[in-house]
Amino acid sequence: MSNMSGYKLYDKDIQTVLKHLRAIKPDATEENAKQLLLNEKIKARNIGWYSPAGLIDLYEEHFGTKASPRNQEVLGRVKKLYETKILAVRNYKSDKYEFRVNDFLNLEELSGILEEIDTRESDITPAGHTFLKEYYGYRNVAKKMILGDDRYLYDPKDEKTNEKIDNYASWLENLEPMWTVRFFEESRGNIEPGANLIEELTSPDSPD
Repeated sequence: MSNMSGYKLYDKDIQTVLKHLRAIKPDATEENAKQLLLNEKIKARNIGWYSPAGLIDLYEEHFGTKASPRNQEVLGRVKKLYETKILAVRNYKSDKYEFRVNDFLNLEELSGILEEIDTRESDITPAGHTFLKEYYGYRNVAKKMILGDDRYLYDPKDEKTNEKIDNYASWLENLEPMWTVRFFEESRGNIEPGANLIEELTSPDSPD
């Protein structure tokens, strides 16, 4: 166990983060993993909140060097995979009933969509749930939503803000796609429990 700046780092956590770092930058070191744990106050079990592209952004943000030239390539491939998918649906009468990739790429619109998902006015689809993870990473979405325009002033040592971000990321990770629609349609006898969704709503195969 290491103790840096009064913050305990456990060898198991360091190795977990290092494993993920080396997937995007093979020459990443244990020191890089320690600094990332310290700077972001990441819990090693939450490293999965970051998409590959999100982890690359995080690495570059903290170390000021390019982690991989594949970042834009990865994002482009994820976007293409989901371009035919419906990522969220509204549960009330509206001129706009469904949301697609371009809606999720607009952070202001995404914020409104997530608010409606929280209040059950809209449902995220399985495709939308995995898109958030693969394109942004749950924790990156959480940071953007919690911090808004203040994200450039973000202090990684601010424990209260980190807790809010962690809680939001956990909420995103644990969202149950199509919960509201399924609940009402099953209760009305319109669909059988566990009925399959149409292909537009389901997640595509993940990019390499």
